[in-house]
Amino acid sequence: MKHKKQINIESNSLERKIVISLERISNAFRVLLWEKAKLHNISPIQIQIMLFLGSHSGDKRNISYLAKEFNLTKATLSDAIKSLVLKGYANFKQNSIDKRTKEIVITPKGKKIISQIQDYSLPLIDITKKMDNQEKIVLYNSLLRIIEQLVLSDHLLVQRMCLSCKFYQIINNKMYCNLLEKELHPDELRIDCPDYKQKTEDS
Repeated sequence: MKHKKQINIESNSLERKIVISLERISNAFRVLLWEKAKLHNISPIQIQIMLFLGSHSGDKRNISYLAKEFNLTKATLSDAIKSLVLKGYANFKQNSIDKRTKEIVITPKGKKIISQIQDYSLPLIDITKKMDNQEKIVLYNSLLRIIEQLVLSDHLLVQRMCLSCKFYQIINNKMYCNLLEKELHPDELRIDCPDYKQKTEDS
């Protein structure tokens, strides 16, 4: 009986309810992706790869980086890319800086598809727009903290956010970016910064 009671307490804990809530939002996210995937005969992960390729620079558009970004094996990621190449949505080109690396680029046909799928998350965006601004700031910063801890515990491999960046610093209890040379307000913290540099023990 004691063991049964412990399970019941755990299932009703606030922490557990938060996790379940995040899981349900994740499920809604997957449903939205699948709806677009069925329309264009591509998989949800291929949609995510295309959107990523269309909005990030060349040093992040290779098999090794994408495998880490999406937490996939290189073999699985390569299969997804090959499918996009066969459909004419992506192509390989020689990286101008590192000749040993091939860069994956979106073709004009692929860019047309991106324009048709990039609004898949609009239902979620519309919901957050209805929230009070302070609510959004609190929610965003809470999510950043969760992501930070997942990275520190090696459950996420790649992230490019302020909290783990070498340029981020707390000065007099205020957040500060040494690259931008400015104080950061809570809603200015970045989750996908193009200038991100991993913080090291020395930095």
